[in-house]
Amino acid sequence: MNNILHSFFSADTLKNVMADWPIKLAASTGVAALADAMGVQVQLFMIFCALACLDVFTRWIALAMRLHLDMYPQTPVTVWQAVKFIRQAHRWRYIKSEAMRNQFISKIGTYGVILLFASLCDVAMMIAKAPIAFLLPVITAVLSCTELLSCLENLSECNVSVAGELIAIVKKKKEKLKQ
Repeated sequence: MNNILHSFFSADTLKNVMADWPIKLAASTGVAALADAMGVQVQLFMIFCALACLDVFTRWIALAMRLHLDMYPQTPVTVWQAVKFIRQAHRWRYIKSEAMRNQFISKIGTYGVILLFASLCDVAMMIAKAPIAFLLPVITAVLSCTELLSCLENLSECNVSVAGELIAIVKKKKEKLKQ
């Protein structure tokens, strides 16, 4: 432990931190300014990352439950038991990390591009002195509903009864947003 602390707080570490400090200061100031200017967009993107992670997790639960039911067809499975069975589902290749990773990256990339376009359109409307810039909130709401529906459908596969009822409610809200 002492060696770790010594290497972490060594003079070399301090020299590396201090090296090129004007460039590091300018870069961090630029990043902070960009994050402040794009605060809403960055927050929305992080929300979508969280929703996509929840979607992947609920997909894992559904796949783990399927494995459990394939292995023990006579035994009822709870969601918690399926969560504990996720590691086994990975080992038995019911959950394929490469496919999940590709889907996740593709989804986040697509959401990022859509949100970027919506943000740019809203900025263009503000520059043109339009009365409102509305695309980003509407598109955010529709994409959020889409992710929520995906999570609920995964939970519905796990026989979570309330998920089916919520799917109908979210679909209605999503249709109202589209109108």
